[in-house]
Amino acid sequence: MFDHFLNNRENAKDWIDKCSITYLGESFPLAIVLGGLKKDGSRPQLHHLGPPFPGPQGSTPFQSQPAHMLPEDLEYLRAKGVFSLPEKAHLDALMAVFLDHVYLLYPIVNRQEFIHQYKNDHPSLILIYAIAFIAVTFASQSVLRLLGFHSRQEARSFFYTKAKALFDMGYETNKITILQSTFFLSFYGGGPNTYWNFYSWVSTAVTIAEAVGIHRSTISIPNMQPRDKSLMRRLWWALVVRDSICGTLVGRPFRIDLDQADADMLTIEDFAHDTMAPDFLENPSAQRYAQYQIETVKLSQIMREIIMSRFYPGRQSVLSEDLHAKLTRWKADLVSTLNWNADVPDPSNPFSMSLSVQYNNHLILIYLGHMRGEHTCHRDEREVDEIVDSAAHHIPTVMSMLVTRSAQLTVPHELYHGIFLAQAAFYERMRGSDKLVARLGRSALNSCQMVLQNIGEFWDCGTFILQLFENLSSRCLEQQSWTAESGQDRRAVGATEASGVGGAIHSVNDAGVFNALLGDDRWQGNPMLESLFDLPPELFLPE
Repeated sequence: MFDHFLNNRENAKDWIDKCSITYLGESFPLAIVLGGLKKDGSRPQLHHLGPPFPGPQGSTPFQSQPAHMLPEDLEYLRAKGVFSLPEKAHLDALMAVFLDHVYLLYPIVNRQEFIHQYKNDHPSLILIYAIAFIAVTFASQSVLRLLGFHSRQEARSFFYTKAKALFDMGYETNKITILQSTFFLSFYGGGPNTYWNFYSWVSTAVTIAEAVGIHRSTISIPNMQPRDKSLMRRLWWALVVRDSICGTLVGRPFRIDLDQADADMLTIEDFAHDTMAPDFLENPSAQRYAQYQIETVKLSQIMREIIMSRFYPGRQSVLSEDLHAKLTRWKADLVSTLNWNADVPDPSNPFSMSLSVQYNNHLILIYLGHMRGEHTCHRDEREVDEIVDSAAHHIPTVMSMLVTRSAQLTVPHELYHGIFLAQAAFYERMRGSDKLVARLGRSALNSCQMVLQNIGEFWDCGTFILQLFENLSSRCLEQQSWTAESGQDRRAVGATEASGVGGAIHSVNDAGVFNALLGDDRWQGNPMLESLFDLPPELFLPE
């Protein structure tokens, strides 16, 4: 790679192919020695022409004998069945789901280029399986029946396993293709004790993206096709959104450090290369999916500010009102095609519904837990409760409408992440001393549980959230029942002692029995759960 760079660095007019880039960051010693500052004081070029990529993604249909593979590795892949593709009709159905629906939610391929490669039997094998995996995640039951799968879980596992095998064996060498594939595989949830899950796939995708230099600006590169620059921007910002929402969901550090990135912000023009609408740049309705990508990026940046202000050690806290004001300004500037009515969600507009849930998710994230000792909120407790309650109730309202209209598969998965915080807010109410408020909180939490039961087959995180709140709510009810009974016992003991009878009977310590059984708080290792729930150890009994 570097020999090629040294031999060709003067050929600045040669076109840089997105599939063949040598990226040199400024601090890389080779870049310092050979690049240096330009005489006009501008920054040096970071993206350079790399070694030519061998042919249009395989010189034979679904090439199975790449020169860099060892025979025993190829034999392993054959045993895994990766070279036995589904029937053409089945594959066509999956590609139709992807191009007609999933692409609008996650436009991280050059649509026309992919269609051309697919029609000519030259697409990347790992990308085909990754796209099939994301397609069956969003496919209707009729498509699943056509494919011959008994369940969506079976279909997703089938395609995920084959894509993962190709990834593990290093079958694909095109970094852009690997990046696109790992992005789609990040919709695999995994489990708490499995290394490969949505968080590790996102981390892998970020590593690949940074190796190619997608996180850096491409404006100053004169010799790269505009459509390739746009694809790199779409890839990067989709990854930023995915990293932000997945990291927040499980209380993990963001994998992307935006302080070390200067990728150009998305514009409508970045989506014009692949559109099927001839009047795309003049048609707000045709632009809706593109505007959604731009706006969800802005929301993800606000989310990162909220998380870093509230939960990052060493970071100075920002007033909740200031973070709320940023959200309010964002909503005020929203284009009309993506605006929403808080009281009447519009299921015909999945993008506005997703943004409305993300907006209310961020509101809960700003305020939930602040009234327990943090001094960054100048609002009174009642006002904060109203903000949180209003935001929390909006989320299951939207999701219940989707379930009622059988439209769960029409929306991006970012919408579903909001249900976790909504349930956290309802659980807070459920634990309150006001019996009416607690009962309403329990009812709202149960509504969320029913939604999770419905979407768990295609949103893997829903399963663990469902189980978590089943355990929490049942134990909370047990604890409340026990507290009420022990209160009656104490009153009886008090009356007995007052009459001079029961000196040998002792009152029960409310927390001590449970703390003795539990020991340390098992949630201390998870900053999100620890901060949001502030769960008392006495709720957690051994299974």
